[in-house]
Amino acid sequence: LNSRREYDPVAIVYSQASMRLQWMLDWRNHGEEWTRQDTDSQNLSNPWRRALRLSMEAVVRQGLTPRFIPARDLEIGALRRGIRVLILPDTLALSARAAAVIRAFIRRGGVAVAYGEPGRYDEHGRRWDRPPLHDLFSASGRREPGDGHAVLLSPEDPSTELRDLGAVVRKAGVAGEYSISRVDGSPVTDIA
Repeated sequence: LNSRREYDPVAIVYSQASMRLQWMLDWRNHGEEWTRQDTDSQNLSNPWRRALRLSMEAVVRQGLTPRFIPARDLEIGALRRGIRVLILPDTLALSARAAAVIRAFIRRGGVAVAYGEPGRYDEHGRRWDRPPLHDLFSASGRREPGDGHAVLLSPEDPSTELRDLGAVVRKAGVAGEYSISRVDGSPVTDIA
C-alpha cells in the first residue's frame, strides 16, 4: 500500500476532446441510430480507442511503464517531468497552446510520435485551416532545431506499428530497467 509507481520517461496523451470528436465524426451520418448502439462493439472499432490501446501495448511490450497525460495538462507543464517520448494516439483535437508546448518539447530534444496527424481540430472540435503541427508531422521524422524530432505513424498495420513504435522508443534512449531478448539479441515484442 505504501509503494509508489515508477514511471519511465514516456507519456501517452489522453485526449477526452479527441475521443468525443471521433465519436461525433463516426456517428454524424447515422441520425438517431446512435441511440441503439452497442457500446462494447463501439469500443473495439473506434480509431481513437484503438490507437490508444496500440500505443499502450507497444510501450508495455518494451518493458516500460508510461505516464498518461490528459491533453489539457500539456498546457500546465506536464512535459517538464523528465518525459523524453510523447505519444499522441490519434489526437484529433489540440489547442494552439498545447501544440506550442509540443513544438517546444521537440525543440528541447523530445521525441513526439503520432498515430495520424495530430491536432486537425482545436480543443472545441473546430477544424483548423492548417493544423498547428502540420509542418512537423506531415513528413515522418521531420526535424526541428535541437535533437528532438516528430514521427508520424499510420495505424493501418498494427503489428508493424507496434514494432515501429518500439524502435522509436529505443532509439530515443528509453529502455526498461530489465529487458528480455531473443538469442540473437533482438528485443522480444510478443509478450505483455
